[in-house]
Amino acid sequence: MDYQPPLNGDTGDPDRGYVNANPALGIGGSIPPAAAFEHPQREILEVIEHAGLDPDGADLTQLRQAIQQMIADAVGGVPLDIAWVAGWGADGAGEDLAVQTYGAVILARAVLVTGERLHAEVAPTGADLEVDVLVNGASIYAIRPVIAAGAYVGTPGTLTTPAGVVLSAGDRLTWRVTQVGSIIAGQRLRMTLAAEAV
Repeated sequence: MDYQPPLNGDTGDPDRGYVNANPALGIGGSIPPAAAFEHPQREILEVIEHAGLDPDGADLTQLRQAIQQMIADAVGGVPLDIAWVAGWGADGAGEDLAVQTYGAVILARAVLVTGERLHAEVAPTGADLEVDVLVNGASIYAIRPVIAAGAYVGTPGTLTTPAGVVLSAGDRLTWRVTQVGSIIAGQRLRMTLAAEAV
């Protein structure tokens, strides 16, 4: 859309403004071109239709609804990964992992969790390293993610809802190590939940 100046006035100035008539001062009012009315209507209509709404002459809130819908559509799918670390000392040196809780957060917005990544800089040996993520006390996994004994990179878990677990704003997430290596526990563990805004 472009600015549509009045048909009269200083026609050499494409940015000339509109003025009201003032007969007492001999000032003629601006004469608007049809495009000054048509173009804004068509552009607003395009926004309403682009948002998936059916234009309705009785509903004067549709432009606002359309903008809100497009913002919601744009925010959905934005990556909001959640990361934790465990088995690190205050000086950055590795520490043996233990069966315990290592992290907890409360969600500020709804997210869809679709998977995770795990890596340990010191591999567990003698037994697999296993982790769990609880939402409000219940696991999000049917099968928990593990780092196999002798490996550094994790094997993904199976979510309770394979297509992804939807978590709500206000949900409490707890990250736990539930099993460590029996010979070498494992150290310097990183885990990131793959999540996106919904």
